This record gives sequence, structure tokens and C-alpha cells, in this order.
Amino acid sequence: LGEVIPSFDHRILSIDQHICSIWGDMSGRAAKRGIILPISDALIAATAIRHDLIVITQNTKHFQPTGARFFDPVG
Repeated sequence: LGEVIPSFDHRILSIDQHICSIWGDMSGRAAKRGIILPISDALIAATAIRHDLIVITQNTKHFQPTGARFFDPVG
């Protein structure tokens, strides 16, 4: 990690309080519908929402209920 992080430092998005708030709201809404979101996927989705990004993934099942925009490059 000693060489990797400095090389990508300008592209690493930190999890801040706003992202945590989005994650909490998202997870709570999903839980009320009986959907348990994996923490890592929900944090990725919350980060994408916060920064207005599109998640590129084949794992669409975990991102559909999040409200994040996503794209399956294979599907």
C-alpha cells in the first residue's frame, strides 16, 4: 500500500459524514422492505450518490435497491 496509495491519492474517495448519512438512510429504507444490503456495496452506492457517479458492476442485484446509478458492462 505504501506505493499504491500515493499513486492514486487524487482518485481515492473518502467515506465522510454525508456518505454515512446516505448509507444509513439507504440501509434503513431497504431493511423496511425486507432487503439487507451488503455493507460494502451499500457504501459504494452511497459514495456514488454523493459524488454523482455511476457504479460499473455485474453485481446489479445489490445495487438495484440503493437508488445509485449503475451500469452492467456485460449485461
